[in-house]
Amino acid sequence: MTHKHAATLLVLAACGRPPVPAVQGASPASADTVAQGTVRMTGPQESAQLVLSGEAPDVALIGPLAGELGRLVGARVSVTGWPARNPAAVPERAVEVAAYEILAVDGERPYVGILVGRDNRLWLAGQDTLEVVGAPPDLSARIGAKVFVTGVMRGGQLELRSYGVIRDP
Repeated sequence: MTHKHAATLLVLAACGRPPVPAVQGASPASADTVAQGTVRMTGPQESAQLVLSGEAPDVALIGPLAGELGRLVGARVSVTGWPARNPAAVPERAVEVAAYEILAVDGERPYVGILVGRDNRLWLAGQDTLEVVGAPPDLSARIGAKVFVTGVMRGGQLELRSYGVIRDP
């Protein structure tokens, strides 16, 4: 058998195999579960469960981003992830969160990003880069933290109204 014939047989044999899913352990269709609602903490303190409450039944939020979402209790968010088994008994459904977007904090759409200090000024580096003015010393001291901020835009400056730390530097 020549090399050309052997290569042709290998190609034909490979065509008969089913495709391997892009994500091992999950079908591509299940990797795009999206849920929206308000982040809440339910249950007694020693066994508190992070959940997303909305129009559908509550969904537990699990995975590596649960720590960040735990700092967003009361915020309205959209999460994307994979259906998962909830390690707690209630609620039955869970999402292993791969990404999230903050839709509203106290009814306002926040800006989200990393705090940067430059030239004795405070900046938020995110989808847009904004100078943050009127920040209290507590926020100014958190350079490198992932935060959300709300306020009034005046030119390229955001006059701070409220903020929250999502992830420490």
